[in-house]
Amino acid sequence: MSNRKKILVFTDWFVPGFKAGGPIQSLFQMVNHVDQDFFVVTRITDYRSEEPYQNITPRVWTEISSNCKVLYIEEGDLSTSLLKGLQAEIEPDWIYLNSLFSPKFTIFPLRYFNRTNIRSRIIVAPRGMLKSGALSIKSKKKTIFLKLSKWFGWYREVRWHATSETEAEEIKMHFGDSSRIKVAPVLSARGNSISEEVFKQVGKISLVTFSRISSEKGILEAIQFINAIPNEYSVSFDVYGSKNDAAYFEVCEAVSKNSNHVVSFKGEVSPSQIPSILKQAHFFLLATWGENFGHAIAESLINGVPVIISDRTPWRDLEENRAGWDLPLEQQAFVNKLVYAANMDNESYQMWRKGALDMGLKKTNTPEAIGQNKGLFE
Repeated sequence: MSNRKKILVFTDWFVPGFKAGGPIQSLFQMVNHVDQDFFVVTRITDYRSEEPYQNITPRVWTEISSNCKVLYIEEGDLSTSLLKGLQAEIEPDWIYLNSLFSPKFTIFPLRYFNRTNIRSRIIVAPRGMLKSGALSIKSKKKTIFLKLSKWFGWYREVRWHATSETEAEEIKMHFGDSSRIKVAPVLSARGNSISEEVFKQVGKISLVTFSRISSEKGILEAIQFINAIPNEYSVSFDVYGSKNDAAYFEVCEAVSKNSNHVVSFKGEVSPSQIPSILKQAHFFLLATWGENFGHAIAESLINGVPVIISDRTPWRDLEENRAGWDLPLEQQAFVNKLVYAANMDNESYQMWRKGALDMGLKKTNTPEAIGQNKGLFE
C-alpha cells in the first residue's frame, strides 16, 4: 500500500501564472520537492488578468508533473457541487489552502470542508498575510474579517503552515496560543551555479530587482537611496515587475527622472527569464517593508548575485557570509553599502559572488527543510 498522501489544494493563482509573485512560487516549489500527490484547483487566469492561459483546457485535469495535476477553472465554477465532486473523486487525505483572505479559494472551501469528516485535516498557509505590513493594506477590511473568522470559528480546527517561528507567533497572536501549528520553511528553486563571470569595474554598479511596484516593496525608497549616491559613481537600476498601483508608479517614475543615475522600469518578466537577467547584474536591491520569504532574494543568491536588502526579511547574517547586506530602512545605511559595493574591484566582487552562491545553496532546500514540508501532511 502506498504511503503517498493525496493533497487537494486550493489557490487563487498557480503556474504558469507568475504575476502574484511569492505565493505561486512557494506552492510550486513545495510541490516540486515533496513526494506526495497534489491536486491543485486554481484560476485559469493570472493575477489581474482576464486572458486565460493558452493551450490549457478548463475544467479538465492537466498533468504538470509526475506528482501534480491542476484543474484550471473560472471563479464562477467553484461551487458546492464541484467541491463535493472533488472530494468523492480524489478522496483527499489533506486539504491545503494557499491563502488566508481569499473569499473563493480559501473561505469557501474552508467552510465546506469544515462540515465534512476531514475538517481536522485542513491546512492553511497565511503566506505572510498576518505581518503588520500586509495587514496595513486594506486594514479595516482585514480587521473585520479576522474578527468575523474568530467569531464563527472558521479556523478553529485547522492545522496552520507557518514558514518560520516568526509567522508561528503571528498566528498565535491572531488565533490564540492553542492554534495547531507546524513550521516548515519555504522551499526555493533548485540550486544553481555560477556559469559566467560578471566583470566588476571600480566606480560602476549594476543593480536589479524583481518585485511588484507597490509601496510595501520599497521601490520608491530604493530609488531615493540611489539618487543619494554621489554623481562620481555610475549606477544603473533595472526594476522588473508589474505596476500594481498606478499612482505609486507615477511617483516612482517622477523621482527616477530627477536622478543622475539610470533607473529603468522593465515591466513584468516570467520566472524562466530571471536567471539570464541576473547574469547581467552585480547586485540585487530590495528596500522591502517586509517579506515572508523572498523568492527573488533566494534566486539571486543561488545565481551568485549578492543582495542589498532591508532587515525585514528572513535573510540575515548576509555580510558575515559575504553574500550582501541586510540593513535598516534608513537612507544612509543603504547609501553607505551601495557606495562600498560600487567601489569593489573585480577580484573582491568575485569573492562576494561566491559567498552569495554558497549561502544560497546552504540555506535553501536542506534535507531538514524538505522533511519539515513533508511533515505538514503527517
